[in-house]
Amino acid sequence: MDLAFSSVILYTFSGTGNTTKVAQMIKTNFETKGIECRLVEIGKLETLPQPPEGALVGIGFPIHAFNAPTPLMRAMRSLSESLDSQKCFIFKVSGEPLKLNNAAAKGLKRLLKRKNYETMGDYHFLMPYNIWFRYSDALANHMYRYALGQSRLIVEELTNGANYTPKRAPLRAHAVATVLKIQKPAAKLNGRLYKVDREKCTLCGVCERGCPVANIEIKDGKVNFHKHCAMCMYCAMYCPEDAISIGLLKYWKVNGPYPYTRLTDDKSLPFPLITAKTKGIRKIFIKHYQRLDQKLAEYKIEV
Repeated sequence: MDLAFSSVILYTFSGTGNTTKVAQMIKTNFETKGIECRLVEIGKLETLPQPPEGALVGIGFPIHAFNAPTPLMRAMRSLSESLDSQKCFIFKVSGEPLKLNNAAAKGLKRLLKRKNYETMGDYHFLMPYNIWFRYSDALANHMYRYALGQSRLIVEELTNGANYTPKRAPLRAHAVATVLKIQKPAAKLNGRLYKVDREKCTLCGVCERGCPVANIEIKDGKVNFHKHCAMCMYCAMYCPEDAISIGLLKYWKVNGPYPYTRLTDDKSLPFPLITAKTKGIRKIFIKHYQRLDQKLAEYKIEV
């Protein structure tokens, strides 16, 4: 196999872990092909390790208010300039297939272009929400299994030299993304409003250890929230006692991670859940999965 790259390095920012799971899928598929692949989770890193010469660079992030999250963009600004048009690809994760998401990587692409990186692909994965409301087990299972298949697909495309970019984002997507950049300073402000129910909290430290931006500190028997919150929802989702209130968004909290392994082993869950006959609000997923089915069929990948 004559590749245009010698190895792969994946930079990811992940809040509740969906982007990390997707990155691990991609990593496994590269390694299955005998290609060395390193996964770098940014957030708490003080210094970003730079990509090896000739490596393919992957950049993954959860979409926050139709934009790339602040910690991801901060880390990418410290990426060294490529001397020979280094190739890269982007994979972003959200809970819905809205066209507004197509503009989420706009700022990142501009940054990469200035640093002389050539973007080979911009891929959109669907995974369950970590805020607003909890997805059903059946829909979470459907999304996870298709993410497994899509991760194989993009590795096949990238190793075969195929370029993929989504359809041009509509003008309204760019407008909405620009307006919602207010989420970044708002996250810091709302993060200071996070509170812990002391009657429930056991000071187990799950929130402190798992916060991807080190914004939480347990000191003198208290849980303290500082000013660097990215509003990723890790603390609220993973708190085993459901003891954390997320400020102004407290009524949209989702508590408890999705048990993907158990779901994929549960034969009672209908699969595929999203089909051409799907009705109700879930109809918004039909076109996304139909397009994905067509691409998967081209490479004879089953989910």
